Amino acid sequence: GYWRAAQAHKKLRQVDCALDAVVGGYNMSVRQGQEEDIISFIVEIVSIIITLRYDPNNLLEKLDINPGSTETQRKLQQRLASNNCWEGISLLVLGVHAGPPCTLDAACSPIDNLSVGNLLKNISITELKRFGVDLAVCLLKSGASYEDIEQKMKEPVIHVGLKVALDTGNISLIKLMFSQYLKTPETKDGLDREGRTAFHVLVHSGKINDSIGETLLRLLINNGCRSSIPDRNGKFAIDYLTPNDLGFSILSASTKVADSHVKVKINEIKEKGNKAFKNKEYKEALTFYNRAISMVKGYENLTHEAAIVLTNRSIVYSALHRETEALLDGDEAVRCDPTWMKGHWKRGQILRQKKLFRESFSAFLEGYRKGDGTAAEKCSILVEAVASFSNITEKQVLEASYKGLISVSSEAWPEVLTRLSARGEWASIRFLVLGIDFRYINGQVASMGVARDVDLQGITYNTMFKYLESQENPAYISDWITPLMLFLITQRGELGTLMRFRASELDTPLSAAVRFCVLT
Repeated sequence: GYWRAAQAHKKLRQVDCALDAVVGGYNMSVRQGQEEDIISFIVEIVSIIITLRYDPNNLLEKLDINPGSTETQRKLQQRLASNNCWEGISLLVLGVHAGPPCTLDAACSPIDNLSVGNLLKNISITELKRFGVDLAVCLLKSGASYEDIEQKMKEPVIHVGLKVALDTGNISLIKLMFSQYLKTPETKDGLDREGRTAFHVLVHSGKINDSIGETLLRLLINNGCRSSIPDRNGKFAIDYLTPNDLGFSILSASTKVADSHVKVKINEIKEKGNKAFKNKEYKEALTFYNRAISMVKGYENLTHEAAIVLTNRSIVYSALHRETEALLDGDEAVRCDPTWMKGHWKRGQILRQKKLFRESFSAFLEGYRKGDGTAAEKCSILVEAVASFSNITEKQVLEASYKGLISVSSEAWPEVLTRLSARGEWASIRFLVLGIDFRYINGQVASMGVARDVDLQGITYNTMFKYLESQENPAYISDWITPLMLFLITQRGELGTLMRFRASELDTPLSAAVRFCVLT
């Protein structure tokens, strides 16, 4: 009855009534313990939500839907996939969809047997841009099959990743493919049905002179794809370009490969520069780094080495207070190797010293997204990104930049908050937990921050008192520091949280609370 009512209301475009009906059916199924009916109703609820552009009568705020056990979530995602409702899966797994926010957003863990090939085959370019690329990356990281992509798309994996990047301007999928699957010459140099390599597809795309074309060209070269393979016409990719094309000079240089002797020589010169720098012989260090950079240029297999030497020279320029040259070297380092995290780190530091906090935030965040590093290194650069963000003063810029933090996985935030609290970066913690804006509802702090729901047990409070004491007038920040403490301790905290609210080991929560009140 609920089901038939919902379908009738949908035909009459009475979406709020349809949603009411399916929620009623879901509740009835839960009471009766009918798992298949529960799954069917959740699928229908999700299908309705993604078609909405506003929340009729605040229905979604009242939803109390539990996606169930891991096995139920698996069946739920499989059902949505069989219906080609990929945006519904994106809602459940990523919380990304065109509808209004709801309690089902990111409520499920991704499963490992969904077909990324079917996903990429059955959604539009607009949907790819909006959620498809991120969902494909998420599913592949969870164990989805690369062979399935090749089978469903009837193209080598590298061609699929390249075309997605060209269509969307987003390179995260093809970068993941290189890190997980494209490891052999067979996978990197695969030919499509027209006998073309990825280089041929790229030069024929019409985007070789755009920034995305240059980025992809360097990505192919840096990951060992060979540009010296002819197509069926016997032509190399470069043969379809003119000297005026942006990719011509890059491909011209790509045939230049350094042998082991050249690598050893460059490394020797670099080490001499490192030694001079440690001895604070900066001018001598510059001489060695300049020589190494002149040797490394043009070699397709030494872009990473070029990034390292450029970053080292950037550090020397900073030591000599030549910040403009330091920044230029930092920029060039990440152009040579976008995965070189230290280059992004150096750029972020220089920009912060110049008080260009928005640009510094973007540099650190780009390093977090693109850089190859350990989990600890990625956490460190994300901490720096948040620290730079907290210094942005223009609200419009704050709001625009905050979107970058929203895209970060929630799994990263507990350790970031732990480190920020240890450093006393409480303004940064404020934005992660409370968001840019927050309000009170029925006496409770309504947090809007990206990290409001994560594990907050790693936060330490002793640095907060030092932070307050360092302020010229702590009362000026009481409008956010007090709500932050209320949220952390009374709303999200427990007894253990309260017991950690101390200025030192000898302190007590009561005296700490009094001190906080006096300071603020």
